[in-house]
Amino acid sequence: MEKTFLILFLIIGAYKCELKTYSHLNNESNLYFVLTSFRHGARTPLIKKDSFQNIIKNPGRLTAYGKLQHLIIGKKYRKRYYNFLNLNKSENFDKEQLLVKSTTIKRTLISAQKQLEGLFNTTKNNDNIKIVSIKNTMNLYIFNINEVQKVYNSKAYCNTLRKLNEKTNKNKNKKKLEIKNHFKDTIVPEFKRCYGHTNFGQKGHFCESIISAYFDYKYNNQTTNIIGKCGNKTAKLFFDYCVKLYDSYRGWDEKKAYIFVIFFKTIYNYMKGAIDGKSKLKMIMLGGHDTTVSPLMNFLHGLKIINRTEYPHYAYNIVFELRKYNNEFYLEIYYNDYLKYNKTINTFMDTLKNSKYGDLDNLCGNKKKYSNNLFKLRKKIIFPLLYHKNNIIIACIIICINILIIIYSTVRCYRKR
Repeated sequence: MEKTFLILFLIIGAYKCELKTYSHLNNESNLYFVLTSFRHGARTPLIKKDSFQNIIKNPGRLTAYGKLQHLIIGKKYRKRYYNFLNLNKSENFDKEQLLVKSTTIKRTLISAQKQLEGLFNTTKNNDNIKIVSIKNTMNLYIFNINEVQKVYNSKAYCNTLRKLNEKTNKNKNKKKLEIKNHFKDTIVPEFKRCYGHTNFGQKGHFCESIISAYFDYKYNNQTTNIIGKCGNKTAKLFFDYCVKLYDSYRGWDEKKAYIFVIFFKTIYNYMKGAIDGKSKLKMIMLGGHDTTVSPLMNFLHGLKIINRTEYPHYAYNIVFELRKYNNEFYLEIYYNDYLKYNKTINTFMDTLKNSKYGDLDNLCGNKKKYSNNLFKLRKKIIFPLLYHKNNIIIACIIICINILIIIYSTVRCYRKR
């Protein structure tokens, strides 16, 4: 009996383990829809002179490695979605299968172009795919501007999120103080020891220099004589400091995170269209910046899908895949190629609905819950009264004045008698 129980236990355990470690890199038969959001690749600093006293000819432009990062991502997608997107018919590729949106900034547009170049394995066919360029970075995630405006115009929305952001800012201020002390006590002396000066300008300029140099040093080895002068350990010390600093500036924005409720409702409709065969759209690519992907990370952190402890580095990417297992549709979420979520799409939508993001109309918590019958009664009687409240108030005042006049006249007549 014990042996039988042990065998059953091992079989069940093996089945559960298989679900957790299920690999389908080349399995496209159960794939229905893909959404990917990414940050542009590695770039030069946004300043004319960096902290290493180098003159920057093209501030904010993609480096050679930055272009390579997205070319590699595109090739990875080509391998993963080759049959799904019918890339074997690249000469007659159906453009309606793919939507690409990017901010208007050149480094983001080039990142998207390089990703397409890797996807099609050519520099020609990606010209057939129109990249929709967006001026407002957060509009990457907005497909229905009217719904967003409706939310933004809600007084409850603005007041509640103001309070949330105030609470968040208090936590930010604590982090900033720690980071400030760390900079003064550790970073400045170490930088002076390595480079013989502390003439690195503002902290933001310092980190622009460090992060750009670090990426080239680590992956391209082009700046070995600069940030690599004092070795890997010191380079990593500077880099980690800058990541924490940027995270303290741009880490949390509850207001923007709420946009994703509307966004995922739209994506859910696209998914349903793909399932029903009513929509040709199979894949959406969204290219942005750290300031656009951070709210998405915050949103997923709020749903307890990923742990928001990491700053979105260059070429950060997150991929959503809709797949079918045993007649049920699952949403799988990959963060930099690591599987973070694998549950049914209905479970995801229920989680979203029941989360803090799920009730945009009642963010202040002032609206009471009523039974259906009472709500119908309110709808039939009270709501029309509220609609005509000004007229009703004027009528009540007139009636009250008339009553007072009648009472006054009656009392006066009674006294005369």
